This record gives sequence, structure tokens and C-alpha cells, in this order.
Amino acid sequence: MKRNLINTPLFALFAGAFLFESGTAFASSPVIIGEGTYDSAIYATEEDTTGGSSLYINGGTFNLYSSVSNPDLYLYGGGSEGVSITGNTYFQFNAGEVLPGDWSHSLYGGGSLNTTITGSSKFEMNGGSIYGADLNRSAIFGASRPGSVVKGNSQVVINAGTIKGLTIYGGADGANTRFDGQMGTYSHYIDLAETSTVEGNASVTIGENATVYTVVAGGRGNSVIKGNVSLNINGKTSNVNQGGDQYGKIYGITSATFGSKAVTGSIISAGDIYGSNVSFKDDGSVDSVVDANKIVVYSTYNGSTVNGVLQGFGTFGSYDDPVNTVYGSINVKINDGTKVTSNVRSAGLATHVLGNTSLTISGENTNIGGNVYAGSERGSQIDGNATLIIDSATVKGDVYGGGYGIYYKDNSGEYANQDAVIKGNSNVIVRNATVEGGIYAGGKGQRAITEGDATVTLTGTVNTPILSGYGKSQTLGEEDMGKGVTLGNRTLNFSNTSDPWSGAITAAVDGFNRIIVDKNTTVEAMNVKMEEAMYLGGSGSLTMTASMEGVSVENKLFMELENELNLTFTGSSFKNNTVANTTQLPGLITGWNSGVVVLKDSVFENNSLTANYLQGGVLYNIAGNSVIENSKFVGTVANGTSDRVRGSVLYFNNHSADVSGSVFEGNTANGYGDNLTAGAVYIENQSDQKQTLTIENSYFENNAAVGHNGYTAMGGAVHALYRSGAGADVVISDTVFTNNSATTKGGAIYVAGESLALNATKSMAYMGNTSAEGGFLYLDENAGKSASASFNISDGAILTIGAAGSGADSIAGVSSASFSKSGAGILTVNGDMSGYLGTLNVNAGTMNVNNGLGAGSINIAAGANLGVALSSGALSSSAVVNDGVLSLKRGTLSDRETVSMASYNGSGSVAAFGGFYENGVFTAGASAEASNGLTVGSADTDVQTVKYSSDGENLVMDFDVSKMGDAKITLESVSAVSDKGNIQGTLLSGFDVVASYDAALDFSVVFSAYVGEGLDVSQISAWHKESGSDVWTLLETDISYDGGMASIVVDGFGSYAFSSIPEPSEIAAALGMLALGFAAFRRRR
Repeated sequence: MKRNLINTPLFALFAGAFLFESGTAFASSPVIIGEGTYDSAIYATEEDTTGGSSLYINGGTFNLYSSVSNPDLYLYGGGSEGVSITGNTYFQFNAGEVLPGDWSHSLYGGGSLNTTITGSSKFEMNGGSIYGADLNRSAIFGASRPGSVVKGNSQVVINAGTIKGLTIYGGADGANTRFDGQMGTYSHYIDLAETSTVEGNASVTIGENATVYTVVAGGRGNSVIKGNVSLNINGKTSNVNQGGDQYGKIYGITSATFGSKAVTGSIISAGDIYGSNVSFKDDGSVDSVVDANKIVVYSTYNGSTVNGVLQGFGTFGSYDDPVNTVYGSINVKINDGTKVTSNVRSAGLATHVLGNTSLTISGENTNIGGNVYAGSERGSQIDGNATLIIDSATVKGDVYGGGYGIYYKDNSGEYANQDAVIKGNSNVIVRNATVEGGIYAGGKGQRAITEGDATVTLTGTVNTPILSGYGKSQTLGEEDMGKGVTLGNRTLNFSNTSDPWSGAITAAVDGFNRIIVDKNTTVEAMNVKMEEAMYLGGSGSLTMTASMEGVSVENKLFMELENELNLTFTGSSFKNNTVANTTQLPGLITGWNSGVVVLKDSVFENNSLTANYLQGGVLYNIAGNSVIENSKFVGTVANGTSDRVRGSVLYFNNHSADVSGSVFEGNTANGYGDNLTAGAVYIENQSDQKQTLTIENSYFENNAAVGHNGYTAMGGAVHALYRSGAGADVVISDTVFTNNSATTKGGAIYVAGESLALNATKSMAYMGNTSAEGGFLYLDENAGKSASASFNISDGAILTIGAAGSGADSIAGVSSASFSKSGAGILTVNGDMSGYLGTLNVNAGTMNVNNGLGAGSINIAAGANLGVALSSGALSSSAVVNDGVLSLKRGTLSDRETVSMASYNGSGSVAAFGGFYENGVFTAGASAEASNGLTVGSADTDVQTVKYSSDGENLVMDFDVSKMGDAKITLESVSAVSDKGNIQGTLLSGFDVVASYDAALDFSVVFSAYVGEGLDVSQISAWHKESGSDVWTLLETDISYDGGMASIVVDGFGSYAFSSIPEPSEIAAALGMLALGFAAFRRRR
């Protein structure tokens, strides 16, 4: 029968041993305390006992410490000092009240000093109130006081009741109390030689009806728990410590679970104020090998409420050096419905984690009110990796892959450090979550250091305004102390999971040097600031707006693309960047194994690249296709210090590329080696599948390929080279080439062994392109294949290459090359073609060659027209087959000078302007100044060219007299037009020509008037006025413009004039695109 002690005198109470298991009989009667007042220590036993011991408090008032002179007044479920108990000890507090008093007191599930319990010890509270003097002086322990041993487990269970001013420990007490000074000042001291030990496990359970302040899973002072430690919190707490307190050690695993009814305030500090060890060791020796991958600290929050800071392990005390040690890894899980009002971190102040940390925050109803850190607090270090997972939760503050490390000013005003270090890598994974602050791969403050790599992975839908590979700055007053630091790579990863990322990025992105998009993942509208060398990978699709300015990179790739990534830069800007390498180096963007690369609406300006062998100053792509759209490439300087440069801007190999609406201006390739140097755009294809480079509606100006020290440089704007395989086609449409240059060949375009198609659907001109050979174009052979070029000019369009007398824009090529003209429009070549030795095919429309032609063979198809302005030796090497119209103009030939073709065949016709043609020979006719009575005809006394010059007005008329027979035209007068009349625009030149001839006479004449230099032929209009009329008629005829002379072909006289009508205008719109040429097109009389 249980004893009921009521109003017991003030002396130690004790009882015999008992069995620990609830509901079993005890070997001896327990001590049961009822109503009364008590102010002395109470023990379950004061002598060695077999069978265990127990103490029940069912009521009463306990005023244990009324003065500091009698300090050792405690309540024990075990025995008094030195007692040995064989069995278990048990302390159950069911009712009553322990008063705070003015000093400390503690309650123990075990015994007093230097006791031994062979079984387990337990403290359980089911009601009542326990008040302590303060958290340091008063406590509840599951085990015993210093110098004691519990060979089994220790346990604290708080089911109900109120506890204030006490700390609850699941383990033992290893700290003694010392009184110093006259007033008896309180302090703890740690006797490292006298250890209080629990050889089994320790646990603390706080029920949902309980309210406590501080809970410590382990013990206090120089205490040791050799087994595992667990916390199960369902009630209300203020502080929770998952480790030990004041150097309390745990040799096993520590775990904590917080239920849905758990409410905590202030700080969840799962560590120690002064220094705690959590380790997993065979013998508990600090010299044992640490298993860093072994998780030894677990924390789980299941819908709990935390009114303060939550951290996996650490302290909120001293942080000068790490004083808490975890000999393994930490794992914290915050599950759905949990509310944390302040910050969350994997580890806290003054903590050294020898393993890894893992922090998982999940659930749509989980809300974190502050910041979240994958790393730790000040004065701490994580030796392994730090992982943070946020799944479907909401974070009101920032998210950091690092910790919180800062500068501060000490008492002397000097700066000191509070480091938060991750020795390994950090990894932040965010899925379907909202982060109202920013997401940072690094930590907060310059002393937050990640020595390995930092990765941020996004999946699903993530809402956040900032994505940064850096950390966040710490401010000290007005001073910015710097951002968190990552020594390794900083990676932004869009992961391919069951819910991959898909959609736009609204956050501003910076600080990452690696961005990876996994397969089946599409990332759009990402705005990225780049400040160093970049790696872009993965097999998904990424569209970004990037800015990169003033970045210098040495001996590494500037931007590397891999793993079949489909990449689009849109609205991006890359300016004033510098790349230098002592070996081979591609340019700014390098695609080794990428997918489609798109550069859209972007600017690349004043970038400089240097290597001994350089390819693609802006883009080097040897894998996926490339698309360049509405972009601008200006001022790129690509230097090959001891070898070649292939493509100062773009390098394409083994794939197709489309360039449209883009500008290439002032880009230079400088080669200092004996290998080929190529200009702005370079393509080659050695694969077994034909590839195509398409360029349309673009502009190339002042691009240069420069071979220094006598070395070769070819293709200042475009270079296409065949080496092996199926080769590449180059298709260029409606694109302008102006003032491009190459040292050796092809000032604008160089093609070796490949095919070139140049298409013009509107009028345009190629001007000012220069090179030693082929100022505009050079067609070459390589690897057994010869180049071909096809010019397709649409009906109504005019393509003009070069200006007469400029010495630029020549076309040259080897004898095996092929040059073709197609389309109903007109191609006029004012540049020198005497260096072109291959085949010329005019398949449709009109082609005019005004400055020499050296083609080995010329073929003119039916319906096509080739006009050639002759010079000495022209066509002498040409075998001509003419089934269309060959129009020969005397050009620079002297009177009676002849030009002979190598051979002539075909069923076509030959028009001879300013001379005579017969059997493959053109003979220049007679020329004379215009005068009254001058006759034009085929007789020896007649002329075929009439010239007029007066007061700066110049006119030349070259007549085709081949069909006149013996008839003549008698010139009566030539004078400049003085009446503009209804001519629209600015009058450039005009002449009245009066002549007499038979109205049935069949003749034609090239009417050429000087109108001035530097005009746009598409804005020149021709006008005619019949003799005796006052009305000028706009002519729908072809106009040639060469060397300041505008020319039309007419077959009658009267008045003719030229005017300039700038676009836009109604007249110009009515005209459409006017053609160039002097071919024999008729106008109706």
C-alpha cells in the first residue's frame, strides 16, 4: 500500500526501489508527497537500493531555497549523495507548487551527487506548477547530478502543468554551483574530471497541455549521453535546445519533433549557450574518426508555430569562436502548416558542424516570416555541404545559400570578424514557392563565405524579385561592408523534375557564373547581369536579356555553351569586354555542343579578344544552328597573335545559320600567323549533311581582315571555306556591303569551294570594298572544289557593285569558278572584273560590266542581256556563247581601236554602241564634238559618238548604227535645258537635241549626261519632252549611273532631263525601283 506523506517535517524523505515500467509493482513502497509545506531536499531513497526507487508529488507547497546558505535542496526520483540503485528511478509530479524562492533549485529523475543507477531514470509531470529562480539556477533533469552515472536511459515527460523560470534537461547535470563574494554571487563551474553520464538514451516530451520555457535535449556541464537524444514537443515552449548545455556532450544521434500543437517563442536554439558536442563515436573519444555523412541531428516541425528564430543547431551566446561541435550532419524538416515569425537557419552561432547540413521547408501552408539560411550564424563553420529545400512554402524575407557573417566594431572601435563559413558546397532548391525578398546563392555579409560551389535550383513556379549568385551586402551604419562570398562556381539551375520550370522569370538575375536549364524545361524573359566568365548548359531552352560590360577574362572561356542548350539572347548588351588567352580561344560565346543559339535585338560593341589562334570573336558555334536577328556588332577586335583568326564576329562550323536585320560595323580580324585570317563572318562545314548560311536585310561596313607581316587575310565581311564533307551554301539577300577590306582576297566576300547566292529584291549598292584581289568578291578553289556565285536580281530591282574610277569593289576568281546572273532585274558591276577568270552565265535579266571582264567563258541565255563597256584587251580571253543580247559599248577605247573575243557563237544579237561589231570583233567608231551638220552613220566620214561640253554641262551620245544601213542622222543643235517646267524634284541635267532623220529609221543611242557624284540611282528620274511641246513626261525606263553620268537608251530625239526625287515621294512610288544599264531597251516614239 502506497504511503501518503502529508505535512511531513522538514527532513529528507525517501523510499525503497521500484520497477520503472509504468503500471508495474515496485519492489518497495514509493515516496508519495501530499498536501503540506516543504522546504528541504526530498529523495526517493537515502541508501543503496535494489529494485529501483520512485517519488510522487501529489500536492503541497515546496519552498526549497529560502536562502543561499542552504543550497543543496533538491527533489530526487533517485537517491541521496553516493547512493547506488540497482534498477530504475522515477519522479512523477502530479500536483502541488514549487515556489521560485530567491535562489536556485532543481528536480531530478535520477539521484544526487556521485550516485549510480543501473537502470533508467525518468521525470514526469502531469499537473501542478514549478517555478524557478531563473533559467541558469533552476532546472529539471531526467538523470542525476554531477559525478553520477545512469546506465540506462533518461527521460523527461511534461504532459501538463506550468513550468516557469526553469530549464528542462533530458540528460544529466554536470555543472556544480559555486558561491563567490560576500553576497554569495552565483556561478556555474565545470569539473572536467567529474562527469555525469547517461549511458543509454535521453528524451524530453512536452505534451500539448504543457507550458515550459527552455528545453535542452541533452545534459548540462560536463555531462555525457552515450546514446541518442530525442525531443517531442507538442506544447508551448520559449527556447528549445537540441544539444547539450555548457559543454554537455551527446555521443549518439539527437532528434526533435515539433507537433501541430507546438508553439514556441523567442529562439529555437538546438545547441548550447557555452559549448555542446553532438557526435557519433564508438567510444565517445574526441579522437575517433568522424562519419561526416552520418546525420546526428534531426529536427522535424509538423505544423508548429515558432514565434522567433529557428535553427538546426547552435547557440545565441558567444560567437568569437565555434564552441558547439556536431560530429556529423544536421537534418531539419519544416513541414506543412508550420509558422516561423523570424529567421530560419540550419545552424546557429558559435557552431562547428563536421558534416553536412540539410534544411527542408515544405507545404503550401508553411510561412516563414524572416530570412532563410542554408548556412549558419556568426562564428560558425560547416565542414561539409549545406542544402536548403523550399517546396510550396512562402518566405517573407530573403533566401540564402550561405550563412550570416559580418564585420563589427569591437570595444576599441576596430573592425573584427564574425565568420559564417561553409567549407563545402551550398545547394538551394526552390519549387513552387514564393520568396518575397530575394534568393541569393551566397550568404549575407562579407564574412559569409562558401568555399565550394553555390547552386540555386528552381522548379515549378517560383515568385521572387531577385535571383543573385552573390550574397547580400551587410551595412554598418552608412558603410557597405560587402556581400557574401562564394569561392567556387555560382550556378542557377532550372531542374527537370515532375514539375519542371516553364515560363517567364520576373526576377532580376545577377552574380551567377553558371546557368543550367535541364531537358524539357523552358525559361523565358530572364533578365541577367553578367560580370564574369559564364557557363550556360543543359538541354532545355533559355531566353534571356543579358548585360555584360567591362569584363576582363584571361586564359579561360568567356561564355561556354554545352549540352544541347537552346539559347536566346534578346535585347542584350555586351560592351567593352576583353578576353585574352595564350593558346587557342574562341570568342565571347562558345558553343561546343549547344542547340540553337539565337542573338536577337542585341548589341555587341567594342569587345576585344586576343589569342594565338582565335575563332569567332562574338560567337563560336560548332554544334547547333544559329539565328542572328536585328542585332548590332560594332568595333570587335579579334587578334590572333601567332596564328589565324577565323571570324572576328561569328564562326559557324558544321551547322546552319540565319542572319537577318543585323549590322556588322568596324569589326577587325588581325592575323599574325601564316594561316588564314578571315573577317566578320566565317562558315565551314565538314559534316556529311549540307549546311546553309543565310544573311538577309543586313549591313556590313568597315569590317576588315588584316594579315600582318605579309600573311594572308581574306573575306573582310564574309568568308566561306570548303574543307571536306557536304560543304555549305551561303545565301545573302538584300544586304549592303560598304567599305569592307581584306589584305589578300575578297574585301567584302571570299568563297573557296562553296556556293554563294546573292539575292536583291530591291535596289541597293555595294561600294568601297577593297582588297589586293577581288575588292568586293573573290571566288576561289580549295580541297578540289571551286566556288560559285549566283546573283538573282528581282524584276524592277537594281544591284550596283562599285563606282566608276574608284578602284574598289572588283570581282576576281580562279578559272574554275562560276558566276551567274539570274532574275529579271539588273546587275551593274562598275568594279573591275578583269581579274575574274572563270565562267560567266547570264541566265535572265540584264547584267552590265563597266570596267573590264576577264571571264574565260561567257554564256548569255535567250531573253538575257549582257552589257560590256570595253577597254583594251577586254574579252580577249573570253569564249562567248550568245543566245540573248550582247550589248557592247566603246567604253575607254580610242577611235578605231578593236577588241576581239577568243570565240563567238550563238543565235543572239549584238548591239554595238559607239562602234561596229562583226564576227567577234568590236571596232570603236569615230567621235566628235557636237556641231551643226555633224552626221551619224556607218560611213567612214560619219561618227558614232557625239560629245557635248559647255559651262559644266556634259553629254555623250553613243549610237548603235548597225541597223541604219546607208542612212544618216544629221545633228542640227545641242543645248542645255533652261526650262524645268513640270519636272518634279531637283533638276540635275537636261539637253535639247535637234536632228533630222527618216522617221522610219531604226537606231538607238545611249544618252549619258553628267548629273554629279554620290547619288542614289533609285532616286534619279528621267524625263522627255517632244519637240514643240511644253510638257515633260516621266519615262519608265532603265537608268544607269556610273562615274557621275546618268544614262538611258532612247531611239529618238527632243529634250531629255534627269532629276533627283528623294524618297518618299509620290513620283518615286510611281516609278518603283528603277534599273541601271545601257542595254538596248526601246521606248515608244
